[in-house]
This record gives sequence, structure tokens and C-alpha cells, in this order.
Amino acid sequence: MPPMMRRRIPLKKEKADFKAIKKIVIYSKRYLWLAILAILLAVVGATASIIGPEKISDLVNIITKGIMGEIDMNEFNRIAITLVIIYAVGAFASYIQQFIMASVTQ
Repeated sequence: MPPMMRRRIPLKKEKADFKAIKKIVIYSKRYLWLAILAILLAVVGATASIIGPEKISDLVNIITKGIMGEIDMNEFNRIAITLVIIYAVGAFASYIQQFIMASVTQ
């Protein structure tokens, strides 16, 4: 028969099998606290990457004010140390978060 003359057989609709999903959820429960910790660390890392450029702009403002006169070294050092701490905490949080997620997915 030509292809246009063939009768199409209706496909059976398969019902969703939630047994596999239920097994995955039960198995994953012991890693739930690690996933929550990874989410919190991701928030810390993202927050640090948002706050960092704002502190850099404060540092640049102090430098540009210093071009006209004297640089306030105490303020400069305070902002620079704060910036180093912010980026260090953000990098550490992101590293630990990635390590946790790699361990959980394996």
C-alpha cells in the first residue's frame, strides 16, 4: 500500500510511573542538608560578587579625591581590607559550594 493509504494505529498513552521518582527522593534525603548548605553558600558568593564592585567604586572615589589633594590613607586601607575580605569570603563560599555539589551529584 502507498504510505497515504496506511491506517495509523493510535498509540497507547503510558501512565506516569512515579515509583522511580519516589526512590530518588528517598535516596536523596540524606543529601538534603548538603544541598541546602550549597544553596546558602551560593547566596553568600553571589552577594559578595554584588557588593565587591560597590566597594571598588568607593575606593576609586577616594583615589580621585586624592588627585585633587591628599588621599585619606586610613579610609583607603579600611576599604581595601574590607574588599579583600569580601572577595576572599565569596571565593571560599563559591569553592565550597562547588565542591559540595560535585560530591552530591557523584
